[in-house]
Amino acid sequence: PLPLLVVSSLWEGRKSAAGMADALSIVSAVAECVTYLMLRRPKKQQDSSHSTNFSIISWRSCGRLFLETLSYYLLETSETSGHFGPVTSAVEELCGTLVRDLQKLDVASSSFSETSDDEEGRGIAVIKSWFWGEEGLQRTLSLENVTTDEQSSIVRKWNTFLIKLLSSSPLSSSQEQQPSSRLIPACKQLFHFIVKGDNNLATAEVVGRSTTKTCSADEGSLLLSTIRYCGVDTIFSTIQDAVETAGEGGVGAASLSSVERFCVNDLLRWILVHASSAMSSSAIIKTDFEIFKLCLASLPSSTRQKKIWETVLRELIKSYCNYTTLAIGLGTLAGGNQERGDGGDGNNADTVRCEVLDAFAMETADRAVLEFQHSRDILQHLNDKEETPSSFTAVGKRRRGNLSLFLRTCVGMVRDRPAALCSGGVLVSASVIRHWIRLCCKRGSAVVVGAKRKKLEDNLILEDESGTNVLLETLLNLAASSSGSNMITRDETVKLVYESWLEGGRTWDECAVNFFNSTSHSSDNAEGKANATLREQVVSIASSTLCGDIQAEPPANDHALLELICQAWAKRAARLGDILCPSANSSLLDLVGLSNIELWNKATLYESDGVDNVGNHASSEFLFLCLMYLLHSIDTEEHRRDLLFNSSRPGGAELLFVHVQSTCTSKSSAPHLESFPTRTARNSQLLESLGGRDGLLSSESLLEDCCMHNINLLSSLMKDEIMPGNGSSMMNQVLTSLSLLTSLLFPLEWPSKKHKTKGNEDSKSDEIVAADVKEGDSLWYEKGEERMRVKVTVVKIHRDDFPNLYFTIQLSDNGERQTVASRLKRYPKSTVVSSRELLPKDGCNNAAQRDRVGRCIVDKLVKPFLSDVCSDDKGVDATARVKHEVLAECMNIVISQCGLVSLGIGSVRYEIFQAVTLMERGLCDALSASELSLAKCVPLLRCLSLVMGYGIYTKPAQDNVSVLKMDPNGSIGKLLELYENPSWMQAQRSDPMEKFHTNVLMWLATTGSALNDGETFRRISAMMYSLSDIVLLDGSCNLVEDSLHLMNAISSLQYASDSCIDYSSVDNEDEKSVMSKLSGCFVNLNIGDIEGLWIETFSSLLQQNYHKSPAMLLPAANSSSNELCDCLADPVKRWCAFQLLRLFAQDSQPIQSGDDIMIPSETEQQLLEWKEIMDEEEGIELEEDVSVAASWLPERIMSLLQNIGNDSAFSHSEPDGQDRLMRNLLVWIASLEILDVAGNVDMRNRSHISSFIQKTNALGWIMTSALQEADLDICRSENIFACLDMEDGMDDFFIQKIATLVLFRTVESLPTLVKTWYNDDCPRFLRQKLSAFVDNIVAPATLQRELVRIKDATTFGEMTVSGSCVSREVVATYQQDECALSVTIRMPSTFPLRNVEVDCQKTMGIAENRWRRWALQIMLMLNNQDGSVLDALLLWKQNVDKEFEGVEPCPVCYSVLCIKTHRMPDLECKTCHNRFHTSCLYKWFQSSGKSVCVICQQPWSGTKV
Repeated sequence: PLPLLVVSSLWEGRKSAAGMADALSIVSAVAECVTYLMLRRPKKQQDSSHSTNFSIISWRSCGRLFLETLSYYLLETSETSGHFGPVTSAVEELCGTLVRDLQKLDVASSSFSETSDDEEGRGIAVIKSWFWGEEGLQRTLSLENVTTDEQSSIVRKWNTFLIKLLSSSPLSSSQEQQPSSRLIPACKQLFHFIVKGDNNLATAEVVGRSTTKTCSADEGSLLLSTIRYCGVDTIFSTIQDAVETAGEGGVGAASLSSVERFCVNDLLRWILVHASSAMSSSAIIKTDFEIFKLCLASLPSSTRQKKIWETVLRELIKSYCNYTTLAIGLGTLAGGNQERGDGGDGNNADTVRCEVLDAFAMETADRAVLEFQHSRDILQHLNDKEETPSSFTAVGKRRRGNLSLFLRTCVGMVRDRPAALCSGGVLVSASVIRHWIRLCCKRGSAVVVGAKRKKLEDNLILEDESGTNVLLETLLNLAASSSGSNMITRDETVKLVYESWLEGGRTWDECAVNFFNSTSHSSDNAEGKANATLREQVVSIASSTLCGDIQAEPPANDHALLELICQAWAKRAARLGDILCPSANSSLLDLVGLSNIELWNKATLYESDGVDNVGNHASSEFLFLCLMYLLHSIDTEEHRRDLLFNSSRPGGAELLFVHVQSTCTSKSSAPHLESFPTRTARNSQLLESLGGRDGLLSSESLLEDCCMHNINLLSSLMKDEIMPGNGSSMMNQVLTSLSLLTSLLFPLEWPSKKHKTKGNEDSKSDEIVAADVKEGDSLWYEKGEERMRVKVTVVKIHRDDFPNLYFTIQLSDNGERQTVASRLKRYPKSTVVSSRELLPKDGCNNAAQRDRVGRCIVDKLVKPFLSDVCSDDKGVDATARVKHEVLAECMNIVISQCGLVSLGIGSVRYEIFQAVTLMERGLCDALSASELSLAKCVPLLRCLSLVMGYGIYTKPAQDNVSVLKMDPNGSIGKLLELYENPSWMQAQRSDPMEKFHTNVLMWLATTGSALNDGETFRRISAMMYSLSDIVLLDGSCNLVEDSLHLMNAISSLQYASDSCIDYSSVDNEDEKSVMSKLSGCFVNLNIGDIEGLWIETFSSLLQQNYHKSPAMLLPAANSSSNELCDCLADPVKRWCAFQLLRLFAQDSQPIQSGDDIMIPSETEQQLLEWKEIMDEEEGIELEEDVSVAASWLPERIMSLLQNIGNDSAFSHSEPDGQDRLMRNLLVWIASLEILDVAGNVDMRNRSHISSFIQKTNALGWIMTSALQEADLDICRSENIFACLDMEDGMDDFFIQKIATLVLFRTVESLPTLVKTWYNDDCPRFLRQKLSAFVDNIVAPATLQRELVRIKDATTFGEMTVSGSCVSREVVATYQQDECALSVTIRMPSTFPLRNVEVDCQKTMGIAENRWRRWALQIMLMLNNQDGSVLDALLLWKQNVDKEFEGVEPCPVCYSVLCIKTHRMPDLECKTCHNRFHTSCLYKWFQSSGKSVCVICQQPWSGTKV
């Protein structure tokens, strides 16, 4: 028919369309046209022409054309999801057209039968059996005989088709009406094929049989859409049943069995497979459960539904299905059908609730709690235990997935609204909720009921930062929900919030805090009152916990654990502060127990008693750390001060602060060996957290009030008004606190920067502790010799020389360098002032304040106890002696810190002066007595020393004598007479009064600044020498302390003697002897005894004497040269030891001279082994080399050089590997220093010593090790010798700098040996590195240093030498007789790795062979003999002089003087009478293999001349 021809032509026209969108539009038009033709009612026409009549074949052609458009959509159109454009719109339009047309055809087919007369010739009525049958639509939708891609396309497109069909069909909401659709057989065919791969619709029993097939996500979506469209009963019934029961709405028993088997076999298998696949999404799992939900709903009874659900759930649990899958399933089954628009009902949740789910929910909670406790167990992490508790391992295999989602689903929590319940409600019973609460609140329940407390570490858990306790989070969200109060009581809510408070982290921040922030703090409404009550209960329990913890005994001997406990405690305290009302924030210290003064006093008492010192120290450390961590949890310094000071507590906040300061002060068994900054390190940290002095001064009179409270506390202790019998143990710590607070109130730093004693104590607040530095800190760096401070940022902390930390800092110009903590400061300007600036100027605005504090100290701490000081010390107990010393140190505070600002009778100055005069007079009387009384002298000497600023427990001061204008000559004169008494001194050497001598040294250390007479200084120097003999006895139990007192005394006297005109300590042998003895103490004392203050004082004394005259230290260096080498392996002693050893190396006098040089036994044994494989003459020459080396090198250095090559067996990563390497490198530097000094004395020494070094094979190991450690990325302007500087070298004294210097000095001093090693033995991966370093750094600097030495030389005579660093040439001109001799030495850029060039062509009046011989001499000296340019030029000059005197050169080396020994030819041939150097001739014999004359070739028969 013509219409069909037109439509067919249109269908064919799609192939000629301009684009895909046009082709789709054509296909859509064809579908509409064909549908119209099959649905139209034909008009009756008069002429029944062939062109308009349709036969059954024509109608089938129409139907086939429609099915082709459907097939075109299913197979040839592209995906439209997530895309936009004309093609996408055309595809969507085609799908909609097909849905509408197919619906129309379905309705028309269902309205008429094939034999009905009402259809009046409609095409669909004629062909409906064919169209909807196996030859029509079912074949189009068949998945058989198509490719996999085509199957996937059909599944996706038909699913989209059904979804549109469901959304547009008015019957889609009623499943019972769907079986009348003609689409159902085709849909069932697809369903069965996807489930079983079989199109057989004859029986439904095939569905439910066990197979291994699974469905994809697209297939699952199609199955779900199919079930929704067709209905479960229709899908699982036979075709006959479907036809017979279409109008009845019922199915047989066989259908029920098929549905159940489908659920427990196919559907369950799909869920498990999808859940176990990492590629599966939650959407496909949700689809599986949607299908399961529809299947359950089709079962006739709730009993059957629950039975099938329990069976499936039990299998899912048994198969370890993950939590996410279970949560999705529970939510899907219990919730409504969003696609269908129903919200679900209680029947869904009732079906899901079952005993299996309850048991699994409780088991899951048990496991979750055990896993959380195990993961948060700090002790488990610290001990690094591999085994786990049996209760943990018994839980079984770990289940994966989102546990939090599962738990929220169990209690009906909506994912995006955690405080709301979903329509399904709670899916577990109330007993499960109770069980969960009991699991979470074990610790909380114990606290609430008052159970016996455990150790602090027993309940210690890591902060739950990420919120891993999902069970607690779920319960808190449930309790916060509107209906949660029906399931969780108020008491249970308190326990849950308390548990969250203990754990902290995200759960606390996001869940628990909402209970307090959900309403205002007002309690006007019922909810507000309930929350206020909840807050009160939680605060009460938390406060009780914190107070109990703070009073518990902390763990001893485990600082790491103590730190963790304190951090956890402080975080809990901070969380408690977060939930307090604003009006209660100031009482936080009261709530946590830190405002308990008795607690701080107890810790201070324990710290001081010395009984069970480890545990007691832990108590004070525990309180301090808890307070510091709590303060640091507060964001600003102002708020921290508010917490500590703005509270109303008995005695005032200032009194509490004083007690805290006293507890923070450390107490050691050897107070003399601990500096004031070290003792108050914890105090400094506390003050810094409060904003330092500026922060405390922000509150008017705060610091003064603290000082007054401190004075009153100390007075009460001294009067035994508090802690009677125990107060003496706290006095020293309270005294230190008073000195610190006074220094903050009146910031005058002692001692002055000019003169440092007691370990160079600068400003405590300005000093940096290396361990406290963090990356990113902004500090101030003291740059250069001027110590100008520039702001820097710490970019890296180096711990490879631990505990000696050093840092990489970034300067303001973005440059970087490395330094140590001593060069870093906190403030842009130094607060250290000269002692002369102590007294305030007239009109100073704080003079009245100074006088008030000073007057209070005098009235309460000095005058009440002054009368007892001058009494006899016999019968005085230890407490009284402590009080006397406290009194004396308080006077030091008044003089050096408060300042003597008032004048006149009755003033503070007057009363202090009277007290000091009284004590000094008593001392003179005691020293003048016929029999010296230690009971009188020792207390007076000690108290006077403390008054004058010796500073054991207070800040030391140096100029108290000058400030007080006191004349100590009386007492010093008496002491001089005593020590100049030979008989008394003899008695002291046999039975010394150690305490007396120690206190004499303390007195001399504080009064030295008042002396100005040269004779007195000489007498005191002799006295110091005598004292050193007594106090520095070997085996003395107080050797460390006594030597420290001796160093302080010497330092003070040397400083004072600098201003004396008629005295010089440089020429005083007594002082040199004392320094030698102190050096002996330094090398012999144990490391642990001298670290800290002792080594700081010793290094300061070295610097002081070095700047005055290095000769002062030379005897000390010479006397301990061997021991100093061993000290280089000790990080504590290393710097001082090297400075002394370097002074020894720079001494121009050999350690042995003459003909009787003793070679060390170890070296002598090695020499014999070397000589065994040598000729006799070579052995003699080597023996001479070793002998010369032994005359300059100490025995220990020679031994280390011999064995240093054997150290290649140890690894630098070994525990002591770095220390041994550092020792070897420093010994090598000292050896090179000795080599240069010896070479300057006599150039022959250089050849001898370098030959010995070459024989030891040490150079190769040194060069390889140094290249591996050195930092060669340095610029030319950087001072490579900075690490050796006595003043600032300690800043750069680490292995990278030392290794770099070793490379430089080795190449400079031993060029020939380095060149030989570089060419023969240098590893390939180091060659380029060394070559670049020599080219960029060594060669330019070496030439420059060589030119300086040439310029300073005085031995050239008539020879003139000039040079240039630019042209790298040295030119020497020498006028001899009428000949003008000229030599040019050209240094290559990589010398000594490349040979020098020598040019003598400008020489006038000399034969060519002669000046060529001279050029050869210089090249041999520079390229083969480790000689310097200066040495080569001097040797050339000497050779020229000898040749002009008529001496013939050696025919072997072409030189008159031997390059090595500088001897003239001394072996003469009897045949030709030519003369040779002995060494040259024997080398010729050895190389030629025959003993004949070099010239005449006759058998050698020569004589020595």
